[in-house]
Amino acid sequence: MLKNLFYICLFLLFCNTSEAQNFSSIVDSCHYYLDKQDTMSFNKTYIRILDAYEKEYDAELYSIGKELKEIRIEDQSIRLLLMDAWRKKRNADKIRKIMDSIDRRNAARVTEIIDQYGWLSPDDIGYEANEALFLCIQHSEDSLIQNKYLPILKEAVLKGAAKGWQYAFLTDRCLMNQGEKQIYGTQRIIRNGVHYLVPLQDINKVDSLRKEMGLEPLSEYMKDCGLKNGWSKEFYKNNIKLHESIFDSWFQSFKQKKNSY
Repeated sequence: MLKNLFYICLFLLFCNTSEAQNFSSIVDSCHYYLDKQDTMSFNKTYIRILDAYEKEYDAELYSIGKELKEIRIEDQSIRLLLMDAWRKKRNADKIRKIMDSIDRRNAARVTEIIDQYGWLSPDDIGYEANEALFLCIQHSEDSLIQNKYLPILKEAVLKGAAKGWQYAFLTDRCLMNQGEKQIYGTQRIIRNGVHYLVPLQDINKVDSLRKEMGLEPLSEYMKDCGLKNGWSKEFYKNNIKLHESIFDSWFQSFKQKKNSY
């Protein structure tokens, strides 16, 4: 009876301190549950081993990675909400303002992290946290931030800490925000449900340049553009003036928005 009571108390102790358990105690708990053939408790516990190990291995990077994952969730969630509003033809102005505020806050925090630790790799903080570094620089409306961190991202790509396609996207965004033609064809402007490419420096070379960065051909990237007959290079070439006009209108609005900050 006393022996059973001891095991019950021990079990309750494990349950009540589960959040505070370190790597060693979680591993010991797993052995205990295996010995007692408590499959349910074992299944709930062993999956926490990796998280506890990473937290104990480097608590500082663990904390940064966790923060960046939360930042990524913010960044992507508000954009999914915005796209849903567009799809349902709802007024998205309020969502857009919330998104802009989130982007400014996240960009400020991410630049602090990069300035202190460099461009942390997926091995350092995990893939999702690493992606957050790119997303927050990419989505910043501050051209000074984007241009400052573009060469840092390029170096990170060379070291394997970031992806080539990320460098392509940020390069085009920097050019776009300066009113210049893009290189890789990653940036689009939506007008009346149709996606128009920001004008390209060289439509004939764009696919080979995209391939170097790990991007799909432009025709595949633009297949969901909203055009009735689909997108093609011929459509772009035959309507270059339209693309330039749309881009010029966008850029004027972009400059006015920047000046209002």
